[in-house]
Amino acid sequence: MLMNSVVMVALLAAAPAPKFQPLTWKVTGTDVTFEMSSKDLRALRDGKEVFGLQSRKKDFLASVTEGVDATQDTSGWEAAQSFTVLSVVGPYVSHEESNGGYTGGGYAAEMCRGNMYVVGLLLPIPASLKPALERANTRQEGFLMKDAKAVKAPSVSFQWEGAEAKKKP
Repeated sequence: MLMNSVVMVALLAAAPAPKFQPLTWKVTGTDVTFEMSSKDLRALRDGKEVFGLQSRKKDFLASVTEGVDATQDTSGWEAAQSFTVLSVVGPYVSHEESNGGYTGGGYAAEMCRGNMYVVGLLLPIPASLKPALERANTRQEGFLMKDAKAVKAPSVSFQWEGAEAKKKP
């Protein structure tokens, strides 16, 4: 019995980890192509990115430090932003976004004030969207919210922390 366990552990340890290839699909009737991995979702049009989770980090960092100069003490400041993809139907992506942080009473970074809201709309499904919903339901092109966990929809989180306070001798 012990030998079987040792052999099984050795086999599992020796097996190479499967390489995850990003899932790619072209949206029917459009020029939009999606590439999805566990760390990013990108929409491309003519090879150029029109939506991407990871590419939002640069704008996040710029918004936090906008208006902050070298004379300001940013020790103790922090900011965070996250995106979780909920569904992709046709060329439409729904995602949850959260952000927050602390600027020590400073208002240099608007996003640090904590924008929190949820918007929900109940609308009739247009006939033109029904085929895209069916393709997403069968995971041919995209996925619905109920399947986000199963398809390992990406979630990203960006963090920023201010400069450490300079210690005086």
